[in-house]
Amino acid sequence: MLVLKSLEYQRSVANETTAKELTKSINSLLRHKKEGRLGYAAAKKIGLPIGTGVTEAAAKTLVSVRMKRSGARYSDHGGHTILTLRAAILSGRFEALSAEIESTYALSVAA
Repeated sequence: MLVLKSLEYQRSVANETTAKELTKSINSLLRHKKEGRLGYAAAKKIGLPIGTGVTEAAAKTLVSVRMKRSGARYSDHGGHTILTLRAAILSGRFEALSAEIESTYALSVAA
């Protein structure tokens, strides 16, 4: 990784304080790389989002539009419930969520 090589070079010519800070950055990048978080080229190649745009758009669509309506007020529980249902509907998973909820409310009755 070109960035790591550059940081390692900069660390080798830096003063002690800067070298310590660069070591922290290098270690962080190595940890993230080891955990598979820096595979941007591979992710992009298979069509996965590599930025926060998709997440931010989802938050706007899911949360802002529904929760910030004029006069809307929700308790924590009510807001969480509304967002859970809205997320299930928008993601096409409402039937699965509904089945899961129904299964938790089922009661066996002895004949």
